[in-house]
Formats: sequence, structure tokens, C-alpha cells
Amino acid sequence: MFLGIGMMILTGLSWIITGIVMGRAPKENIIVDSLIFMGACFSVAVGTATGCFSGFPAWSGMLPVIAGCMFLGGIFCGFQLFFMSRAMQIGPNGVVWSLVQSAFAAPFLVGVICFRTPASLWRWLGFGAAVMSVLLIGFLKSSGKSRYGNWKTTAFLSFVMTAILQVLCNMPSYFPESGSVSSVWRSTFCAGGTAAGIFFFYAFRCRLSDFRRNLATTLRRKKAWQLCLLMQSFSLGSSYLLLYPGMDLLADAGAGAIAYPLMVGSCLIGFEVYSVAVLRETRSFLQWLMLLLCLSGVVLLIF
Repeated sequence: MFLGIGMMILTGLSWIITGIVMGRAPKENIIVDSLIFMGACFSVAVGTATGCFSGFPAWSGMLPVIAGCMFLGGIFCGFQLFFMSRAMQIGPNGVVWSLVQSAFAAPFLVGVICFRTPASLWRWLGFGAAVMSVLLIGFLKSSGKSRYGNWKTTAFLSFVMTAILQVLCNMPSYFPESGSVSSVWRSTFCAGGTAAGIFFFYAFRCRLSDFRRNLATTLRRKKAWQLCLLMQSFSLGSSYLLLYPGMDLLADAGAGAIAYPLMVGSCLIGFEVYSVAVLRETRSFLQWLMLLLCLSGVVLLIF
């Protein structure tokens, strides 16, 4: 169990890179949805090659369910990154990140209700603190609007997408058959969903000609490739070696519900240090209170 806890903490720290890239890309005039699509396709290519070399998952009746959960989770992952980046353009990066990561309360609730994960009083208090941190966003002053809308609304949409994503991606760890599906294939299924989600987003909301033009523009940008490779190198490394193996270890120990809280806690602390020390963001009393509630929720959910 302690090995699983350590793996979750390291995974959470690696997530900081994704937050940095999603906040940085718009400042470099890089089209975020095209960058997400690039990264997802890169992940699918690497994952497929690695998976073919290491072996295909053994067939079982649960394989389509596991693959389906990861693919659907990937679709919501694309939407999550899309809305989060929009919110970061006009809102405080650290506060947006904290709100989005508060979605760890969702897989905890599903684990307790659907998979009978033990829930002590401390864990329920932690869940309540996480919910309060989300509700507190309504009292924060908006920093303005843009063509992407109010940052609080956009950040909340990212929060909802993250909650669904985490539930879907955490669910296969509760199935005994998940051991036959390696972390490489799970990551590849998820990345395929992300690419499909961005594509269908354009197909239904915009014209595909716009998608092709934006993608071509992004592919010609050296900076886009640098950010893509930076994000994917950490993402693939943590997914293959830490994320899914760690979640399986915790689920086997009867502590699957604390996987995301552990990752979120380390991620929140690391990203907050980055936001204050590097981005020079300031915090109001309510913003500090929101962060404190979120971190308290993470700590309490571990017990």
C-alpha cells in the first residue's frame, strides 16, 4: 500500500507540467485544442508501438468495458483541458487549477457507494471540505470576461469534465480483470478518446475545415512541438510506470478511493508554489480559504 501511495504522489507532481503547458500555450498564441489533439495522437502512436512490442491484453468479457471506460474518460479529458486552458487565460491559474482538481471528490463518492470502499468519518469530512471549496468559487470576484466567457463558469465546466474523467479512469482498477490490461494500453485507449473528443468537438461545433487549418498552423510552430513533447514525456512516463499500477495497488489494498486525493494533494501544492513563485500571482482571503479547504479535504480523505 505504501508503494501505491508513493506512486500516486509522484504522479500528482508530474501533472503540474500539464497545468503549466495549458496555461502557457495561449500566451504563445498556440491553439490549445490543436495542441491537445497533437499530444493525444503522439500518445496513441507511442502507446500502440509500445503495446505491440510488449504484448496485447488477454481477451476477457471485461476487456471492452475497461477499454470503453478509458476511451470515454479520454473524451472528457480533452474537454477538461480545453475549458481549463480557457479559464486560465482570464483567471488566476492557481485558483482555476485548485477548483478543477477538487473533482477528486467524485471518484471517492463512487468508490464508497458503488464499490464499498471503507469510508470513515474523517473521509466524509474530507469530502465535505472538497465540496465547500467548489461552492466557494461563487463568492470569488471575477477577473473579467473575454470571448471565452467568465472564468468561473469555464473553470466549473472543466471541474465537471474532470469529475467524469476521474470516475471513468479509476473504475477499471476495481475490476479483477484490469490486471490483464497493461498501463500502456489503458493510456493508449484514453489518448485515443482525447483525440476523438477534440475531433468531434470541431465536427459538431465548428467546421472541419477550421480544424484542419488550425492543426496545420499548430504543426508548423516549433514552440508547439516543444510544449507537446514536454507535456507528453511526463504524461506518458507517469501513466506507464506510476498512475495505473499505483491505482491497482491501492484498489487491491481496499484503498482505491484515496488514489486521486493523493495525486491531487501533491499536485495542488506543487502548482500553487509555481503560481505564486513563478507567475507572481497574488491571493485574496477567499482564494486562500478555497485552497486550504481543498488541501484539507485531500488530507482527511487519506485517513
